[in-house]
Amino acid sequence: MTYARIHPDLTEDQFRNRFIRAVIAIGFRDGRLPFGRDPGGYAADVAPSYWLVYVSDGGTPENYATEDASFWE
Repeated sequence: MTYARIHPDLTEDQFRNRFIRAVIAIGFRDGRLPFGRDPGGYAADVAPSYWLVYVSDGGTPENYATEDASFWE
């Protein structure tokens, strides 16, 4: 698979950790849970999908977390 961004600014682990922290922070700040799930577990499950988007399109883990949160209950 070829990506437009060959050299992402973050490693996958760095991206994942920042994404998870952002999802947890949004959950605490807004008092909402991602689809009724534990924020940390949910973020760990979906982070690989957002990593693929990041590698091809850019953005920040925090922006992806905010975008994802817009769909929460």
